[in-house]
Amino acid sequence: MGDYKETEHQIRNLFLQSVAKMMAHKEFMLDAKAPEELHDFRVGLREVRSNLKNLSFLFEDKERLRALLIELSWIDDLISAVRDASVLRKVVGVKSTAQQKLLAEAINSPRCDEMFLELQNFLQNAKMKKRFVREFMKFAKPLFKHRYRELKKMTRDVSFKKSSDRKLHQLRIATKRVRYLGEVCILHTPNQKMAAKVTKLVAAQTMLGDFNDLVIARNWLQANDGDQQLDQLLANQQFELRGLMGAKLRF
Repeated sequence: MGDYKETEHQIRNLFLQSVAKMMAHKEFMLDAKAPEELHDFRVGLREVRSNLKNLSFLFEDKERLRALLIELSWIDDLISAVRDASVLRKVVGVKSTAQQKLLAEAINSPRCDEMFLELQNFLQNAKMKKRFVREFMKFAKPLFKHRYRELKKMTRDVSFKKSSDRKLHQLRIATKRVRYLGEVCILHTPNQKMAAKVTKLVAAQTMLGDFNDLVIARNWLQANDGDQQLDQLLANQQFELRGLMGAKLRF
């Protein structure tokens, strides 16, 4: 029984470390002069969301988990809108504070306070399935290998020169989810081979993220009859990045 409780505590801490990472940046996440605070908050939030999805098999109360994920998605969507606005300000020169105001209202609302309390309570106290806790890596490691193989297949099916922006966006989302699962596994049980794969996933996510920023900027320019010369410059950057991904993005 003692071994089980210790193992359960270790697994809960895998989630709680991401929450701690997120909450460490909550106080200053709305400070426009410190955009890295919002970025780091978002990273912690996405780790929590992704890992709750990836490792949902650990928890008994699926309905409670589903409700929690909806609330986390609510905040994540608002942060994404702020992030997109930041890209437009940096690349296109468009300034908008509407998204920042909506996020500020949400973060300072009773609904958000309740969400953070529920997140902590769920991760500390929600009933876990003993079989999966006892043999965590027996289930988590094969899941990572399976998702990694799926991602490799998905990458092989992508033509980086011709595939749609949407398909590359889907690849970015899939890469991020597999990365977070791998990070949890190596945090629980260090593994050099898995760590090497996670390093590749981080590099891929960065390239795909840079490409997505260009997509956001060009979509705005085309929807708002923006500067055609700038649009062509960004199109050239996209072309170059597609070639770079085609040459270097390997799993």
